[in-house]
Amino acid sequence: MRKLRSDRDNISKAAEKALARYEAQRVTQDQAHKLAAGIAETIAVNNQALGFAWEAHWSKHPREDHQKRDGIVYLYRDSPIIQTAHSKGWIRNSSIEYVEDLPEIPGQEINCRCTASYIYTLSALYRKAPQIFTPKYVDARAQIT
Repeated sequence: MRKLRSDRDNISKAAEKALARYEAQRVTQDQAHKLAAGIAETIAVNNQALGFAWEAHWSKHPREDHQKRDGIVYLYRDSPIIQTAHSKGWIRNSSIEYVEDLPEIPGQEINCRCTASYIYTLSALYRKAPQIFTPKYVDARAQIT
């Protein structure tokens, strides 16, 4: 009986150690992903990104709100290029989603593995989200090319 109890205690201790290692690894991975997402956003903002497309990471148990954001383009409200596009009437105000209105950027929630695909030019934005542009922009774009 004593041997059985000893074996049970050893198994329990081993399981606790394994769980602690797993938890430490999970936290480390989560923090690394948050750091990478934060660095990517800092670089994007410093290089005057217009916004980003949300890319959800598909898994067995995805966050429903993150799945709904997959592929949606979010713009930085303070971007000089976006402000210019607004003033020229190139962008439909009603169809814009702003980064500043999000509760968090991709990769910031606990264990979130979503990413942001940053957009730096109006032509790249047009390829990702043509629905936000007005015919006025399409005409101006056609005159350039």
